[in-house]
Amino acid sequence: MPMSNLHDEIVRMEDISGSESLRHVFFSAFKKSVTGVLGLNHSGKTELVRILCGWSLKRTGRIYIENKLVEHPESDKLAASRLRYVDSENALITNFTVAENILVMQAVGKKLLFNKQHMIDECETLFQELKLNEIGIELKASQDIESLGSLEKLVVLIIRAYIFGADIIIIDHLIEHQRTESIPKLRKLLCNIIDSMNVTFILVDHHATSLISLCDQIQILRDGQNAGVFEQCDYDVGVFHKIMIGNYPIAPQSMRREPVSSKKVLSFSDVIFEGGEGSLCFDILEGEAVGICTLSNTLGQSLIECLYGLA
Repeated sequence: MPMSNLHDEIVRMEDISGSESLRHVFFSAFKKSVTGVLGLNHSGKTELVRILCGWSLKRTGRIYIENKLVEHPESDKLAASRLRYVDSENALITNFTVAENILVMQAVGKKLLFNKQHMIDECETLFQELKLNEIGIELKASQDIESLGSLEKLVVLIIRAYIFGADIIIIDHLIEHQRTESIPKLRKLLCNIIDSMNVTFILVDHHATSLISLCDQIQILRDGQNAGVFEQCDYDVGVFHKIMIGNYPIAPQSMRREPVSSKKVLSFSDVIFEGGEGSLCFDILEGEAVGICTLSNTLGQSLIECLYGLA
């Protein structure tokens, strides 16, 4: 799956606390990527994404969407229009067709009249654009919802979320219902949607194996707190399971927060201060919070004076 550079941040949640089960959590998702939120039941996963959507209250913390502070997600119209939360197949109307489930609610919400054949044609065109047949997903706009399998129902929910205008789609505990052979098809579908529609996905689940196959990065929660952030090169299902149940020490580097940007705002290259041993070489990226620890007060003061142009 094509990955984003994991620097183009679209969602950032800082120091989020909700009920007693969610405490001081940090979370990031990046444009045109798939981020997994992994953890056992009652680890705080669902509460975290419900706070993002404004459906659960936060006691502490800040939420940013594309670096814009969202004070009250539940009443922020722009945030509400961009986020779509998908958590149950029960959201589908069983006596409606696929096309009606995707388009009728949108038409009703906008007080539009609709033609059944026109809806079917519009959906079939969209299915072609997403290359459903090439992926191996058999879905017809005229089918009744009751006749669909779990994967096809999830596809309908995802497409409907996009049709409503969302570019951040949260899928909560629906991946676990998919058969093993459906995961590669779902992966291809997410890839096609990301490429053609610039959508960001957040997948919430407690099955590490499925998320490993689908996600660009995975953030693990345990007992309502951050337990690790991992990119594809670090994926290990055995390690993930140990982290989830608390039988594995958390390395500090696994808790890093990716910088907001890859743009350098400060660069030191072979800088030598009087009385110092060796040279300083480091970069600071836009959006980073950087701490510098020295063994010498003199060296620390020299560095500060250099930054202010006094040395």
